[in-house]
Amino acid sequence: MTITTVFDPPLPTDSAATFNSKAFDTISKLNDWTDEANSTADDVNDDATAAAASQADALASKLAAAASESSAASSAIDAATSAGAIAWVSGTTYAIGDKRWSPANLRTYRRRTVGAGTTDPSLDPTNWAPATDDLQLTPSTASSTNALIGQRVALRGALAQVVYSPASPQAGDRWAIKVANGRTDGTINWNGSKHEGLSDATSTLERPGLSAEFVYIDATYGWGII
Repeated sequence: MTITTVFDPPLPTDSAATFNSKAFDTISKLNDWTDEANSTADDVNDDATAAAASQADALASKLAAAASESSAASSAIDAATSAGAIAWVSGTTYAIGDKRWSPANLRTYRRRTVGAGTTDPSLDPTNWAPATDDLQLTPSTASSTNALIGQRVALRGALAQVVYSPASPQAGDRWAIKVANGRTDGTINWNGSKHEGLSDATSTLERPGLSAEFVYIDATYGWGII
């Protein structure tokens, strides 16, 4: 909206009569000018809100496309890896290195220990590890998330989020995190493990868009950034 009200303010050099006339005219126009200024401010705010919404929609579309691409790549890799693999069966005893696909998510895992169990490989990182180097994209809006080996956790919550690194890690285990909510107050809780040789219990994710992948080295070094 254009502000059309024009003032002719009084000047010190004006005569008393002219000064008074201009002063009364200026004051009489102030209400109209205020209304026009407020309307202009409302228009600016509306435009800013629309621009922000458009930017958010664009980001959401980009993330959705990335997730779809990642999912397609994961499916292709798993299809190749699963050749010769059979479904995991609860209660069956497996040897180290045995390869089975999970009925829960159809991804393929290798046995890390000798033994049997009733927990699906996708939920049992102590005994099973992903059979490929691909990380499974896992968006999360929860305030607290427990990351699993082989996951790429994408933070999508509207409020601050905490991600716990995988429990009981072994050398070579991998996981990753992506700050995909535009915030600067996300946190990694290292779940009792060291990271880069440090013993800090937590790390703050201060940069929107941050992406980091970790591999577990050993108990002395802990998680290292790849």
